[in-house]
Amino acid sequence: APRRRKRRREASPDRGFNNSGLTRVLLERDEAEGKWQRGCEVNERPERDLADTRQDISSQAPQYHQVAWGREMTCPEASVESILTLFQTYGHRFSVRNLTTAAHRVAKITGRRTSAERPHDSRVRALVKALLRRIPEYKPQSFANTVWALATAGIAAPELFEAVATAAPSHLEAFTPQELANTAWAFAIARFDAPEFFAAVADSALEILDEFNPHAFAITAWAYATMGLKAPRLFEGIALAAVPLLDEFAAQNFSN
Repeated sequence: APRRRKRRREASPDRGFNNSGLTRVLLERDEAEGKWQRGCEVNERPERDLADTRQDISSQAPQYHQVAWGREMTCPEASVESILTLFQTYGHRFSVRNLTTAAHRVAKITGRRTSAERPHDSRVRALVKALLRRIPEYKPQSFANTVWALATAGIAAPELFEAVATAAPSHLEAFTPQELANTAWAFAIARFDAPEFFAAVADSALEILDEFNPHAFAITAWAYATMGLKAPRLFEGIALAAVPLLDEFAAQNFSN
């Protein structure tokens, strides 16, 4: 029987922070400065306010800035241009979460049009370099969201995929089913040949196939078939585990 393991749950970048935690941070900021702006105008306070923090520390900015930048990137009015401009200005102070959120949002807004519309955008190249540089700090969700974003946006980043293939295996046990599926899908979309990494993902997936949903089954099987990988145990496991869920499969799941 598959070995059970304790599942970890992390919020999606689009869901932002816990409401109570965010309220506490905003209240503390209100008391400190008395001028917190909410929503998409959070960074409309004087430019000097944020610029001066560059001199405070050389690493990432304080949490209240991370919250503000995260809210600005995930609000409905955010655009690719506004996200890349924010990254260009403050990206050197972003947390790993905000770096992956920036990539995730750019991909979600534009899809595969990103590479066609911005083939020489230095900000996109800088974002990829920043994501690559911070890989040692990644959590499972960071790995999955980063490669998903780059694959979805059609951004070529072979060095980053190579680094993920090297660093992620030691974290795979903590991946959720959707994170495993999205990661395999992203590597296949990017056509990045990493057989040892795919084998490690398959081994981890086999342990928790009973937690997969139809979409995760479909894109996982599609990824291995697309890459021409022989994974008989994985395909057999998917075939057995998916049977009780066949009524929930959409037409696209079957075609995949």
